[in-house]
Amino acid sequence: PIVVFADNWAIPYLRKIGYPRNIAPLGSTLVYLGFAIGGPIWGYLSDKIRSRKLLITFCPVVAAIAATLVILFPNVEKYLLFTMMFAIGFFTACERHPGWAGSAGPLFSPLSVITDLQPAREL
Repeated sequence: PIVVFADNWAIPYLRKIGYPRNIAPLGSTLVYLGFAIGGPIWGYLSDKIRSRKLLITFCPVVAAIAATLVILFPNVEKYLLFTMMFAIGFFTACERHPGWAGSAGPLFSPLSVITDLQPAREL
């Protein structure tokens, strides 16, 4: 999901709303930078508060709000728009499965969030 957004949508969208060819890729880069910085921070924070459910319900909402702001308000100041692009990556990084530390699994599997939200069942 985040890969599709950053690679296929961000650059063409930024070009369409008027950013030059050398600035538009910065939006995509900031999504990945936010993801890279957010992952370790959210992992540490979830261990500290001992609740992954709280974070994986809060963070996607914030990421969705940031994405909505980027779409609905394309003519805002450049720094605010790029801050929202960073926020999309940063808050999306929260949605990682704890068993996949150090891997790119959550980039390609949105179902990883479901494993943390569902109660464990005895087999």
